[in-house]
This record gives sequence, C-alpha cells and structure tokens, in this order.
Amino acid sequence: LGVFLAIVLVALVILWGGRGQNDEAQFGRLMSSGKTYYEKGDSGRAIDVFQHALAMNPANPDIHLNLANAFLLNNQPQQAATHAAEVLRAEPGSAAAHYLLGCARLRLGDYTNAVKALQEAKDIDPTVNPVSYQLGRAFAGVGQWNDAERNFREILEFETNHVSPVYLSTHYQLGQSLIRQGRSDEAQR
Repeated sequence: LGVFLAIVLVALVILWGGRGQNDEAQFGRLMSSGKTYYEKGDSGRAIDVFQHALAMNPANPDIHLNLANAFLLNNQPQQAATHAAEVLRAEPGSAAAHYLLGCARLRLGDYTNAVKALQEAKDIDPTVNPVSYQLGRAFAGVGQWNDAERNFREILEFETNHVSPVYLSTHYQLGQSLIRQGRSDEAQR
C-alpha cells in the first residue's frame, strides 16, 4: 500500500507539473495570437483572445497592457484606461502604461488627466515623439498653448522626414497653437 501511494503521489506531481507547463504554453499562444490580430488591425478579435489570456493570468501586467492597446484601437477608451491603470498598480514606472492612460484620457476629453499621464510618460522617456505629440494635444485641450507649442516644436526639431504624416500633422498642430496665441504671422511660415 505504501508503494502504491508513493506511485500515485509521483504521478500526481508529474501531471500537475505538466499541467502548469501546458497552461504557460497556452498563455503564450494566446498572447501571440492576440498580438497578431492587433497588428493586423483586428482589435475585436485581439480583445477576445487577450481576455482569454487574462482569465488564465489576471495579475500579468503585459496582458493588461495588450488589452489597453487593443481597447484603444477599438475606440473603447474607458476600458483602455482601466487596463492601463491596472498595469500602473503593478508597475508604476511603466512609460507605456502612462502613455496609454494619457491617450485614453485624451479620447475621453479628460485633458487635465491626459496631461498628467502623458507628462509622466515623458518624464520617464523624453525621447518618444508620439508622447510629445499627444502631450501637445492634451495641453491644447486645456488651453495651455505655450506648452502645446513647446511639445510640437520639439517633435519638428527631431523629425527628419518632412513629408511624413507625423511631421505634417505636427506642423499643423503647431500652427493652430500659434494662431491661438495671436501669432498668426508666425503660423504662416
């Protein structure tokens, strides 16, 4: 009987250990599949797949970050903000989560909180042009035209492709900021 119990115990340990490996592999497949859908622009399917992964590992910050991205792409900024905030609870220094939270707040028209979140992202990594662009838009939303101008000028200083959509859009936003400051002549240049 003692030998039989030992064999059953060993078998259970092996099965339980294998199950964990299978769960990890399944989680990895779900994450990869969700990212593929996201990259193809199919945010709805990405959300579905990421939510299955979330059920397997609800404390994983990467899944919350992926869900925030997918919800933002799917024009569901409130859900994006919820998942970005979840990442920040686990990783307060995540520039990506601050950025996504700021973008979500910007879409919700919550410009004050968008400025706060985007400024946090920029403080962590000041070299990312999309952060400066969205921060400029958030400053414009609260009527802080000088701060908006500063962020837009910073992008134009570093963007070398003068026909890129980023450059053209930023140039337009800068012009709008200058006009709002009563500097129409300068905006014409």
